[in-house]
Amino acid sequence: VALHDNKKGTLEATVTYSDGTQTVFTNTYAAEGPATITGKKVIVNRGFNADDTMQVTITADDGGKLPSPATIDVDLTAGNDEAVYNFAAITYTLEDLQKDGNEYKDKTYTYTVTETVTMPGTTPDTLTHKVYVTMHDNRNGTVEATVTYSDGTQTVFTNTYTVAGPATITG
Repeated sequence: VALHDNKKGTLEATVTYSDGTQTVFTNTYAAEGPATITGKKVIVNRGFNADDTMQVTITADDGGKLPSPATIDVDLTAGNDEAVYNFAAITYTLEDLQKDGNEYKDKTYTYTVTETVTMPGTTPDTLTHKVYVTMHDNRNGTVEATVTYSDGTQTVFTNTYTVAGPATITG
């Protein structure tokens, strides 16, 4: 910057740049945040047996990101009648939101969670379990995930044990 007295009571400034161009400062905004999808397995009329198995699988109905892995084994402790599971967190970024000009708008992704079980003598769960993840840019470098479930506070798979076979009544 060179200053020059213009003899009119003011100074004139002349700016020259070492590379001949103006200096440009570019700020890039980025944000991310996690969502964790959880659930529960319930068995009615008996506890889990040592040979009972369960896997849950999550699929994205509309192209949303998936946890890795998307299929997990659920730990069914023998004798218990409930078990919980958690998929790995899904990390969302601004690219996962809806862009409207320079603004990022909330976006909701829909997921379906299904089970595969081996539990002799039980009636399988036939409900469709949906999970909705709504992403919001907090404008402070974080993306907030709000997770809601068609089942309430988490996905709940319920299997009912029924005893079948002949009965002998004496008396």
